Amino acid sequence: MNRLSVDDKVELARGMVSAMSGNASFLNPNPALTTVLAAATDLENAIIAARDGGKSKTALMHAKAVVLDNIVTRLGLYVEATANGDASVILSSGANTWHIKSAPQVPAAPTNINAITAKAEGSILLNWDAVKGARVYVIEQLDDAGTIQASRLATPVGDGGITQVAANWHQVAIITKSKLALNGLVSGNRYAFRIYCVGAGGYGNYSIPVVVKVL
Repeated sequence: MNRLSVDDKVELARGMVSAMSGNASFLNPNPALTTVLAAATDLENAIIAARDGGKSKTALMHAKAVVLDNIVTRLGLYVEATANGDASVILSSGANTWHIKSAPQVPAAPTNINAITAKAEGSILLNWDAVKGARVYVIEQLDDAGTIQASRLATPVGDGGITQVAANWHQVAIITKSKLALNGLVSGNRYAFRIYCVGAGGYGNYSIPVVVKVL
């Protein structure tokens, strides 16, 4: 996004919204396509307003461009995590795929996951060792870990594809950093968290889950 002109940013965002609307490969875009389209429209209006060269209007245009940059970047992370290294799926989103000079490697499972209760009620901090080749980390949460047997927590991804499990794991974040703050949890509940990476070669295996009781 940093290399694009403001007009090209709007064009890319609108193109991704158009390509992903009704696309069976992307059922739950994050951020929502309406959010992407609204940010693109805001920047487009700011571009038009800044054509008279006013400093305040130009500054507003740049601010709107930063907002759109962040939103489209987050959408790109969602596309990459969902596509599992399939260039055709990435291209179907309206985004550009990357050029791979050598055989892509599947990243390893994250290790040394720590779940630390924060000072604020209902909050925890997760951190883990950075994984070589990981483009993004996907964090999943189990809300009632106290009723789930430990053997059911550690289900591997396996063979480059996520295995569906009986336990009610749900995705809470797709991020590029190896740490995450979570808020709004229920005090006194036990939660489990597991993480997997997505790299150029696809999905890695799940980490060993970590269980924490929230203060």
